[in-house]
Amino acid sequence: LVCNSIGKSASATGWRLGWCLTPPQLSHTYRSVHDQMVAMAPHPMQYASMAYLSLPTEYFTKELHERYRSRVLLLTEALRAVGFQVLIPEGAYYLFVNYRNVKELRALEPMDAAMYLMKEVGVACVP
Repeated sequence: LVCNSIGKSASATGWRLGWCLTPPQLSHTYRSVHDQMVAMAPHPMQYASMAYLSLPTEYFTKELHERYRSRVLLLTEALRAVGFQVLIPEGAYYLFVNYRNVKELRALEPMDAAMYLMKEVGVACVP
C-alpha cells in the first residue's frame, strides 16, 4: 500500500489531493473507506496537480530531494548554533529537537517551551 499527496511534495500546504496504490486484493476495501471519507478535489487543483506530476523525472529524483535536504541542513545548523540538539532525519524532513541545553527553555515543560518559542521568538513547533 502506497499513499501520497500533493500537499507536502509540491509545497501546497492545505491541498488535500492524494492517491493510494493498493494491491488488487485490497482495492475493494480501500475504495469503500475512501468513498466515505473523501470529497472531490476542485478541478483547478486537479489540473495544477497534473502539471506538477508532469515535471521531468529528475525533479522528483534529484531536485526535490536536494531542496528539502538543504532546508533541513540550514535549519539544523541554525538550531544547533543557539544550543538545540538536533537529530538529522534520514528519510523525512521533520527535525527532532532537544531544547534542554537552551538556557531560556531548559526548565520548561514541552508545551510551555513551544508556547515560549511561538510568543517570544515567533517560531511555531510541535511539542
